[in-house]
Amino acid sequence: MTQEELLQTIPGSVISAKSDNGTPWTQTYSAYKGGKKKGTISVNFGGLAMKSKWFVKDNQWCENWGSGQACWDIERVGTKSLQLYENGEPKKNLWNLN
Repeated sequence: MTQEELLQTIPGSVISAKSDNGTPWTQTYSAYKGGKKKGTISVNFGGLAMKSKWFVKDNQWCENWGSGQACWDIERVGTKSLQLYENGEPKKNLWNLN
């Protein structure tokens, strides 16, 4: 997805998935406020509430958890499904737009 497609799809959404080790999570992303390619995330990771941050860098979706960060290429693979790629390799679990 392009930067524009990412900003039209993820900010303001609720996304659920499973971590690589199978822990279910849900993340609620703050809305995109024109011009600022960053925002906040409310996270429920296996019942644990956390806060993190999102930002877009070039054509990658990035998240910063305070303890680290990661950026991914994202491909829409269905109306409500996103496939993430890290270093060119697909991540194990899809993201589901709720």
